[in-house]
Amino acid sequence: FTGAKNSALTKLTIPSSLKYKGKSYKVTQIAEGALKNYTKLKSVVIGKNITTIGKEAFASCKNLTLINIQSTLLKKVGAKALSGINKKAVIKVPAKKLKTYKILLSNKGQSKTVKVK
Repeated sequence: FTGAKNSALTKLTIPSSLKYKGKSYKVTQIAEGALKNYTKLKSVVIGKNITTIGKEAFASCKNLTLINIQSTLLKKVGAKALSGINKKAVIKVPAKKLKTYKILLSNKGQSKTVKVK
């Protein structure tokens, strides 16, 4: 996933897969800076096949208050991926991955008040 054409979006779902010319493709990564400076964005749902969130993927999304990660495959989160998101943001993760994802998502630029649950 490399970004959205409309930077005024308030809600976004990054799909698990997409179809192109009749073929289905898994969406496994959120590119570096993919949604950087999408200041109107309030919530994001991250699909179940995402393994990587790139550097500064959500940087400066100051109104982003909810990130719902559906993937249990997440292995890498780039530097400053969450830099500048709303300080009251909540990152919801699959229950069986809570401990692992709390570590994986720590120190990615977000305020200490951002909660992972």
